[in-house]
Amino acid sequence: MLTALLGATGVLALLTLVPGPDMAMVTKRAVTRGRADGLITVAGIAVGLLIRGAKTWRGSPRCSPPRPRCTWW
Repeated sequence: MLTALLGATGVLALLTLVPGPDMAMVTKRAVTRGRADGLITVAGIAVGLLIRGAKTWRGSPRCSPPRPRCTWW
């Protein structure tokens, strides 16, 4: 169990460090709104990734509750 946790943590850490859309968003926010807003964006992304990683490791990859079908149209 500990080996699986360490392996998942390593893979998730590596994926977190790879630049992608998150990096573009952080750069844009930091350049247009300042360093503090860039750091807040980084914190939000990190918390979201931690929650998603924990839920995936636990075995429930769905991050949101199911939504009812829209039937009004």
